[in-house]
Amino acid sequence: MSVNKVVTIEISDFETRLCEISYNSKHPKVYNSAEFKNPVRAVEDGFIVARVPYEGIFREQLGKAGIRCKDVVFTLASNKVFNREVNIPIMNEKLIGEYIENEKGNIFPMDTANHVLTYHVIETNTEEKQHRLMVYAAPDQLIRNYEIMAAEMGFKIAAIDYSGNSIYQWLHANRNQKIDLYLQINERNTMFTILDNDVLALQRNMNFGTGILIQNLIDSGFYGGIDEVEATLALAEKENIFSSFAEIVEFKIQGEEEQKIYELKRRITELLRPLVGNIARVLEYYNMKNREVKLMTVHVGGTGTKILGLKQLLENEFNGLEFVMIDSLPGLNISKNNHLFSVKSSAYTACIGAAIPSINFVKIDEKQKLKNSLVFSLVALGLVVIISGVIVLNGFLEYHDATKYRSKLTSRITELIPVETLEKNYLDLTQTLEEAKAMDTSVYRYNEDWNDIINYLESELPSDTVISSLSSNQDGLILNVTLNTKDEAAEFLLQLQNIPYFTSVSINGLVETIDPETQIKTVTFSVQCNYHEEVAAPTDSQNTAPQLTPEATEGEVTP
Repeated sequence: MSVNKVVTIEISDFETRLCEISYNSKHPKVYNSAEFKNPVRAVEDGFIVARVPYEGIFREQLGKAGIRCKDVVFTLASNKVFNREVNIPIMNEKLIGEYIENEKGNIFPMDTANHVLTYHVIETNTEEKQHRLMVYAAPDQLIRNYEIMAAEMGFKIAAIDYSGNSIYQWLHANRNQKIDLYLQINERNTMFTILDNDVLALQRNMNFGTGILIQNLIDSGFYGGIDEVEATLALAEKENIFSSFAEIVEFKIQGEEEQKIYELKRRITELLRPLVGNIARVLEYYNMKNREVKLMTVHVGGTGTKILGLKQLLENEFNGLEFVMIDSLPGLNISKNNHLFSVKSSAYTACIGAAIPSINFVKIDEKQKLKNSLVFSLVALGLVVIISGVIVLNGFLEYHDATKYRSKLTSRITELIPVETLEKNYLDLTQTLEEAKAMDTSVYRYNEDWNDIINYLESELPSDTVISSLSSNQDGLILNVTLNTKDEAAEFLLQLQNIPYFTSVSINGLVETIDPETQIKTVTFSVQCNYHEEVAAPTDSQNTAPQLTPEATEGEVTP
């Protein structure tokens, strides 16, 4: 029996989204939708660990949304799902699944004995006689977790998809919209998808989500005792981030109230560094392989579009790239009574794409059933095979050639495995270096460059300057100085201001005296020299003043 309508379900650690939508339709219609906050700690990285409270809320939300459909498609939003892009020899599509099963040890550098594999064909290169595939592996326990929930809820599972593939399927189905770079910012993760001529060119899952911003806003106490809903609203309506990382350094604090505002905005803005770093890394990797491609526009969907000031920050950090925030997805047929969905549909991109069949994780025992069924089918088709012997023989010869070609490619893949290891080591070392730089910057103080500061004082100040005492702390220097005239004192002040370590210099307690024996006039005073409030550790051992604008720190891209 064919399925015409399904409920697509995406379950993250914080929220659950679902759509009642037409299935496998060129122009899908969204009938009803719902979203709700999960019970605390009910879901952990895609696993439903507290089914009783979770399913209770789920049933309640289905009733409120008027959803009665029992056919469902789950789209997995878990970091435990792995994906790899591979090239295999061209073969009949019925043989691809068996090929992937036999080669899974070469595809994934991990033990996949307890994983379910599936795939979709990205493109076929007839000249090189290759299929380009995206292969996915999900833990058996994760698939079983959703099957148990479906059984307890009275659902029939039409398919189990992966959110990254769901997003790609929507982009591919709407290629007339010319969305080639799509950044889906969710509560727990961010998915960056790049299309080249409507074909998947690159997709990376990033360990960043708006949930960390929400939690930090709650923990800061800046807006009092607020919950997740109120914190989400505060991120959407109030300026909680700087427009660039450079502004963190350049911001001038005046008064206690501005100090509190500064600390909050600095805290939230710094949390966005991994996102910016990951985007930069993915773009650099893509540009390195596609130097002739000119990237101009990144479309942003998901909950991240609601963060006030995020668009400005991204455009300032990626000069020349335009970031377009998409709240409403184009090309959708939405029922009239579902207005709330229409104004925030980009958060449901994975749910919508899951209604376009592409992949399906199937349990191991289900595969065995299919194999058993295949045995009976082969017995029934025995006579036909005999009659069609010539055709089968030709097919066997083609398969034999494909197998030899596969062996050749497998050998080549084995030779290139160290390259993947080197790339991973490089990325790991790069992240470690950036983290070390960030830590060095956070603990750096100007007192560590004391010799350099003394050298500046010796080179900039007049030779007849007498410094009777000098004290230093993390905020600055205090000098007690003696000069001959007030004019020299003014010149001395200007020379101190030329020293790049100091942001302000002020004279206090200026006293003019006359020596009773020599009748020589002198001027004695104290000088307060304040360091820059934000410091960056020097990048080398040269006697140069530190850079006052810290470099962006890249985060980790999950393969």
